[in-house]
Amino acid sequence: MKRVILGSLSGGVWFFVQVLSAFILTPVIVSQLGNRSYGAWEILLSTYAYIDLLGLGINPAIVRYVARFEAQNDRAQLRMIFTSSMLISLAMGIIGGSVVWGLAYHSERLLNLSPIQIDGLRTCILVMAVSVLLGFPKLIVQSALLGLQQHLYVNAMRTILWLVQSLALYFALTRGPEPGIVWLAVITLVFSIIHLLLMSILLSRLETGLAFQFRAFSWAGMREIFTFSMKSITIMAAARIQNQSIPIIIGWLMGPAEVPIFVIANRLASYANSLSLSLGIPLVPHFSEIDAKGSLEAKRSVWLSSSRALQLVIFGIGISILALGEPFLAVWIGDDYAVEGRWVVRFSSLAFLATGIAPNSGRMLIAMARHGHAASVFVVTTIVSVPATILLGSGFGISGIALSLFVFRAATSIATFVLATRQIDLPMLVHLRSTAARFVLPMILGLASYMILRVIWTPSGYMPILGHAALAGSVYVLASWKLAIDQEERAFLVAAARKLKSRLV
Repeated sequence: MKRVILGSLSGGVWFFVQVLSAFILTPVIVSQLGNRSYGAWEILLSTYAYIDLLGLGINPAIVRYVARFEAQNDRAQLRMIFTSSMLISLAMGIIGGSVVWGLAYHSERLLNLSPIQIDGLRTCILVMAVSVLLGFPKLIVQSALLGLQQHLYVNAMRTILWLVQSLALYFALTRGPEPGIVWLAVITLVFSIIHLLLMSILLSRLETGLAFQFRAFSWAGMREIFTFSMKSITIMAAARIQNQSIPIIIGWLMGPAEVPIFVIANRLASYANSLSLSLGIPLVPHFSEIDAKGSLEAKRSVWLSSSRALQLVIFGIGISILALGEPFLAVWIGDDYAVEGRWVVRFSSLAFLATGIAPNSGRMLIAMARHGHAASVFVVTTIVSVPATILLGSGFGISGIALSLFVFRAATSIATFVLATRQIDLPMLVHLRSTAARFVLPMILGLASYMILRVIWTPSGYMPILGHAALAGSVYVLASWKLAIDQEERAFLVAAARKLKSRLV
């Protein structure tokens, strides 16, 4: 359990570094590139996310099977899984890189991006093609490390590299020659290569038996990976289509210059969701380890306690974005972004809050390899969501697209919750009473505090916004501490804090 906690904390640090760098860099990128080039970059990132689906959902499979075979001390199976998945990823990387390379010469017809209007666009796409090629094996190595529960080292590595990369981007955009969009692609590629090399070195130093050996390749192993991965790829594809299609849809309906309005307004909830994912990633191999040992009661206990821990974070951040998102955008980027992105902030924060109903449902299903029905649900919601997003976007603009995002994210969250409770034979009402229901009153008190503070003290700058967050957030945390957290959990947190304090001293 200690590794899970350290992994979650390091994931939180990694998240805060991302947020801090985005806080500093986003205004710089927008001002240096302009709305049109920045919108083109976001559209290209969404395209990259689609290409990433060629990985066939192998990464969750690697995390699960590496954790499982490591728990069983099966070195032969570890080598087989790693070798087979690496060969698959190399093949998919070549295909994905070739597809992106072709986009460089057909960007106007396929993405509504004109190389004539956006300087450096073609060079940027060609560099991104190389990033796609290397991205697949990089994720395999990273997934293997996560399966070995090396989250602390992986997150520390990512954090340091991200800080250096952000500094490089800042100096390149502010002092380097034009076009800036090319600098974004080149620096991203360089640090991706460095990241791959460092993770490979770390993996080679661990005495686990994980190594690439051609003779360890197995067609049976590939079939096992594909059987698991096809369920994961369906969920991944559905989620990507629902989320990453939005910049592309906006680009076609309203032009690339309108993309930053949605992307930046949605970014607050997007980063909050990244925090939730970072904190919960260590739970997948932990759930897999418990599932391998066959203890149903242990799975229920860990799911409930870990859900409460994540809900404490999700609900607190969600109500903060709901209350402070608009004034923060006005100070951070400008009044125009705050006004035009108002409903994006509101609907995206509600969508994030909806994920807190049962935040570990998907992780539990994947760890137990029982996510087939969840994949079907995601397919159905995606088939409906894309035309609905286009329809709402045509009628209500960016606000309509944000509404579509909220509706379908809430629907998938509820569906996975139902499926997960059935798998571990836990009534939904029992789960809700033990988790989300406990946070209702703390959230009401927190939101009321934000409303009262807004009347007394206008959040018109960074310090007032921080003051609001500190005061209202304290009300929420204290109420949650008394009403939502068990006595045993409080005692555990106090002991952990004391131990951390003694180590720091």
